Amino acid sequence: MHNLFHDAKVAVVTADTAIDLSGFGSVLLIASAIADPAAAITFTVKEGSTTVFADAAVVPEHQLIGMPASLDGANSVVKIGYLGAKQYLFLTPSAAPDAMHVILSSSANAPVA
Repeated sequence: MHNLFHDAKVAVVTADTAIDLSGFGSVLLIASAIADPAAAITFTVKEGSTTVFADAAVVPEHQLIGMPASLDGANSVVKIGYLGAKQYLFLTPSAAPDAMHVILSSSANAPVA
């Protein structure tokens, strides 16, 4: 999957905050744990047509690449691809990972800066 990202925009992700996919054809969610978490960190991905988290629905697993995903040790990384068509995406971890990022790619009509 990493070979598909040519014109990419990278951003830090905050839990349950809307990720706007407007103008992009590909999305990759990345989370990492440097220190060994007390328990495995699992992730829920939600999608919606608005920025309101409460209105978002859980993405069906057939629209996700790399699920179910969990961070369960030191220096672990999770990569989740999304194949849906909604405008907004939300990432919810069961506990706070050390970092969460999104890579938006295949920009049809969105500027990449």
